[in-house]
Amino acid sequence: MVMENNEAADNSSENRAENTGTEDSFGRPRIKKDISIIDGKGMQRRSMFKKRYCKFCKNEFNNINYKNIELLIKFTKSRGKIVPRRFTGNCAHHQRLVTNEIKRARYIALLPYICD
Repeated sequence: MVMENNEAADNSSENRAENTGTEDSFGRPRIKKDISIIDGKGMQRRSMFKKRYCKFCKNEFNNINYKNIELLIKFTKSRGKIVPRRFTGNCAHHQRLVTNEIKRARYIALLPYICD
């Protein structure tokens, strides 16, 4: 009886070793996922989105101030939320400054927290 259990354990470990290559644990063929975006001709596709550049670095305009409401409104959505960096195109430094100034203007009640 003890030998049968050991043999069964050996067989199961052999099965596990066989399945590590091309099949998953259920015996189905394992599909390799390719993360690169390649079209049928073997060339890489270009991104559909245009690269955005920081307006403040480009123009050397550093007048980010909580009193400049016209500028801060451009970086908030219609509901009052702060627009993320991937949409504004700001660099991390200037996005941080804009965010802090928006929060400061909200605290002083120059900008609303939530728009109705």
